[in-house]
Amino acid sequence: MSFSLNAWFESEKTGQWGASPVHTNTLDVLFYRKISAEHAAERLLSDVNLRDSTQENAWGFWNLLFHAAASLPDHVDVLVQLILAIRQAEASPEGPNKLTQSLWSSWDDAHSFYYTWRTLDSSKSDLSSDNLTGADRWINFTSFSAKLVQQGDEMFMRECGIQAFFDIRDTLETTLFSHANTLLPHSITSAEECLTTDIEAAACWIIHGGSKLQSVSNESFGSGWSRGLSRKTEFWDGEPGFSTDRWHFWAQRLETLAKEEFMSERAKEPVTKAVKLIEEVARAPIWSIAKEPCAISDCK
Repeated sequence: MSFSLNAWFESEKTGQWGASPVHTNTLDVLFYRKISAEHAAERLLSDVNLRDSTQENAWGFWNLLFHAAASLPDHVDVLVQLILAIRQAEASPEGPNKLTQSLWSSWDDAHSFYYTWRTLDSSKSDLSSDNLTGADRWINFTSFSAKLVQQGDEMFMRECGIQAFFDIRDTLETTLFSHANTLLPHSITSAEECLTTDIEAAACWIIHGGSKLQSVSNESFGSGWSRGLSRKTEFWDGEPGFSTDRWHFWAQRLETLAKEEFMSERAKEPVTKAVKLIEEVARAPIWSIAKEPCAISDCK
């Protein structure tokens, strides 16, 4: 294991939240490929379900895993496989799969956290110290989330896919001036830097989850999201939610924004890939999932 990875695990153990040794050790051997994702899931479910403070342990584990996803992009794929294995595991004799029960609310909390910190100095947060910025972590977390949508079942689409829509919409359908108004008073980035970060994150949603996102029907998200999907924006007053025309419009917006002087060279490559992917799957068949209420009830 590299020194940086060792240092990361040590910082998680001794940091503000004091990650459980069982959890850090499990990720350690998983990253080393000493155990499979299925065996890691069994170990974690046994720990969480047998402890008295089940809810606290579950929250602590997801907090650790999402920190890893945002901080260690080289290990994102195995983290995705671990989550899928946890989702597939049967309930233990002691009770239901508590890790899965707390997954969605924990993911939503993490999404909000990394979104907020994308414009802030990450060294001032409770995250482990390294050379990553808040923007880096936001992009890493978005790529990880997109892979969950692409590889996961219908619940990943309901809980994470709907947020992908809002992230892409709010990035590509607002002006730079409007984007500037979303910055926190103590942000350390400019509106141009923030928009560039969000454009790169939107491209990551499309690159890693776009083929599934582009073929999902809006009805799949349930009636609770109809108002959020229907909201008009500065650049769109057409069909609500995901639609073929809207995907084409997003591709055009990405191409236009990529030519802006404030766009970084780093962001231009994923933007180009995202546009190409939209064009490749534009005629994909509609992928529908059963209608069930989302765990997150607020319309955006």
